[in-house]
Amino acid sequence: MSLKLSLSYFVIQGNKCTKTQVKLRLNDDEIEQVCSVKFLGVYIDERLTWDNHIQQVASKLSKNIGILAKLKYTVPQKVLCLIYNSLVLPYLTYCNLVWACNSANKLNSVVVLLCEILRKLIIVLILVLCLRS
Repeated sequence: MSLKLSLSYFVIQGNKCTKTQVKLRLNDDEIEQVCSVKFLGVYIDERLTWDNHIQQVASKLSKNIGILAKLKYTVPQKVLCLIYNSLVLPYLTYCNLVWACNSANKLNSVVVLLCEILRKLIIVLILVLCLRS
């Protein structure tokens, strides 16, 4: 197995923001030091604040709000729930034991977007129930 050093990075973990530059070499190739790295779909930063990951989740959710808003009156309720389960739920549940144990202030952007998505879905559910009766 070979290691592609052009795709390799390292992060120094710590509780204080340090500007220390460390040179790491492997076979005369230098590995780049970064402040944040994506590993298995989760953005890990040097202070484990999960700010980058929360920002990415909020970005993905805001894109999917537009999709749900355009489809909410054109597709059946079951299809809308399937779309929610495929476009929204994975971003909220993947590794949430790690990044969601954060302060409410940092998670506020995700919570606001989730409330907006649920509001759109509840409006559709109410309309469906009203039309059935």
